[in-house]
Amino acid sequence: MSDKATKPWKFRVEAKTLPGEVLCVTGSCDQLGHWMNDEALVLSHEGENVWSTVANISADTDVRYRYFVCIPLGDKKLIIRRWESGMDPRTIAAQAPSNVGTNETEVFGAITPVEKGWLTSETAVQLKLLNNPIKMWTNKFKDSKINIKVTAVSLTNEALSLDTSSDAFNTPNTWPLTEISVMNTEEREFKTQNQFGREYKEDDFVIFQTLTDTFETTAYLVDFYVQVPPGSNVSTSTDNPSHIGYCHIVPHILAQGLGSFVVPITDSVKRRPIGELSGEYLVVTPLPVRTDMKITFSSEWRSSWQGLDVGHRGAGVSFGCDNECADVRENTIASLRSAGEAGADLVEFDVQLSKDLVPIVYHDFFVALSMQRKLANSSGIEKLALNSSSVEKLALNSSSVEKLALNSSNVEKLSIKVNGSGESGECVNGGGDATELLDVIKVPVKELTFDEMQSLKLYHVKEGQAKLKTFFSRDSEAEHQAFPTLAQTLEVIDLSVGFNIEIKWTMVRADGSSELNDPLEINTYVDTILGVVARCAGSRNIVFSCFHPDVVSALRLKQNKYPVIFLTQGITKRWPQYKDPRCHNVPMGTHHAVSASLLGLSVNTDDLLRDDTQVKFVKDAGLMVWCWGIEANDPANVKHLKQLGVQAVINDKVVQQSAKHESIFLVEAKQAARQS
Repeated sequence: MSDKATKPWKFRVEAKTLPGEVLCVTGSCDQLGHWMNDEALVLSHEGENVWSTVANISADTDVRYRYFVCIPLGDKKLIIRRWESGMDPRTIAAQAPSNVGTNETEVFGAITPVEKGWLTSETAVQLKLLNNPIKMWTNKFKDSKINIKVTAVSLTNEALSLDTSSDAFNTPNTWPLTEISVMNTEEREFKTQNQFGREYKEDDFVIFQTLTDTFETTAYLVDFYVQVPPGSNVSTSTDNPSHIGYCHIVPHILAQGLGSFVVPITDSVKRRPIGELSGEYLVVTPLPVRTDMKITFSSEWRSSWQGLDVGHRGAGVSFGCDNECADVRENTIASLRSAGEAGADLVEFDVQLSKDLVPIVYHDFFVALSMQRKLANSSGIEKLALNSSSVEKLALNSSSVEKLALNSSNVEKLSIKVNGSGESGECVNGGGDATELLDVIKVPVKELTFDEMQSLKLYHVKEGQAKLKTFFSRDSEAEHQAFPTLAQTLEVIDLSVGFNIEIKWTMVRADGSSELNDPLEINTYVDTILGVVARCAGSRNIVFSCFHPDVVSALRLKQNKYPVIFLTQGITKRWPQYKDPRCHNVPMGTHHAVSASLLGLSVNTDDLLRDDTQVKFVKDAGLMVWCWGIEANDPANVKHLKQLGVQAVINDKVVQQSAKHESIFLVEAKQAARQS
């Protein structure tokens, strides 16, 4: 029997809820589940918008707690819809007397930010409709306005009617929950659907998101309604839209985590095909690592964190620069440490996975592989077997390659000759001399194991193209070597330096080409990286970012601790445009960031300088604004952007241009220590 002193406490809170939602409380003591959502106390509904319960809580220590809104599914499954986040939860002082009988009422979200929930046991399925996805094969509906509605249906429910015009399909269900978001200012936040869905308008980008805990046995019924125009030959007995057809999207279509679909539309009366629906999908599964509600940085951005300096790839780009390159190899421990010691508030670096699923720090999707051994005594490296789609067999024997079979789409022979100009002159003097390379091939990073990265002679693609090895002054030292692991960077870089971890993921360009073919399944990819962060991050300030809109959605849905930023290149002639419309410009990026509940947008500096009113546009949406790009290396541009209110500037010149020697996080930690 415990001899700890307790006292009764009435948790009573006012909160607006939707049908099927309840209020819960979790906190720092046994009775409140020690911050675990599935061990939280469920409050009872008193009436109106008031929820309450009484619990015996600790009287020996202060009790900290948070309220959250959830959908209970039984067996302790609580689907978190909204929760009180922020670094400072509510507190009940140890000396505070019991409040039972006082009827004190708190207000949900009144003293702390409210964030949308994350996936705990459920799966999120997004059906994305874009590029005018409805193709009707009959002229009957040519001039009609068509509404779309998505409903999750069970494949194991024997009572399911095939009468899609039945009222049963228009009865709102609490679970599974399907909501809609449209990429425009008025409709970008997810909300419940109308009874007859929403009209799909030309060039709309619409996302239907379903949360389900039975993904393998859940299909998605898409109903189509026609809004009958005056004088139409389509008859209807009411003023309501007329149900004209339906289609089903079944689980096996969504098997890859990320992909596209085309399904036939069936007439609701004659049961014959009348058209087709095309679209894209994203399936996000919960992170295997259990998370709690104790500490979150997801919405944390203090007023003092303005105009932060972020070191690009650490101390700057060291290959392919428009002007002077960094004299330390990019994305290495040495480069990250150098930027941190120069006063960078955060260091930005790129993370991708090796073939054996080790998160490593490297920017490019490809490396140049030399035909020679990396070490004279590397006789143990007898064979490097790569994915059959890229390299069928690569056998290393003493100093030569015995066999090399290439697929030109993935692995290419780099045969650009040294001519003293162009590629050959890029950054070859970034810290030392250059030497001519022997014949090399271009290999995807994802086809190399971590051990192979450490053992083989690998060079930056720019070095391979130029046939010149770039020498840096301390290249032989371990911390100057390429391919450090994410775990290593988290462990050895001073905790006062924040991390902006950019997740590398292949993008599809507007012309249909991909930066990298055959990527790993998206959930495995993101889970592997988040798992390392969960184990090794400690108290470090971390912000995730990615150019791929679905990857940032997955990063946000899978965890509640770290904020996520959407990277966008916007309108520029420097790089090819991406296919996804959410990447095309700042307004579309903003709509997506709001829809996905992200911290903010990181915009190409060139785009902001072209139209600096975009800073206000993003901030008016409640988002943070970061920027990146070559133009951010100019001190005058940096000053101008910070004056506009940009919260963080990512650039290559932090070491050379920083006027401070400590990050904002270290300064604030020292101030807090002095005050304690």
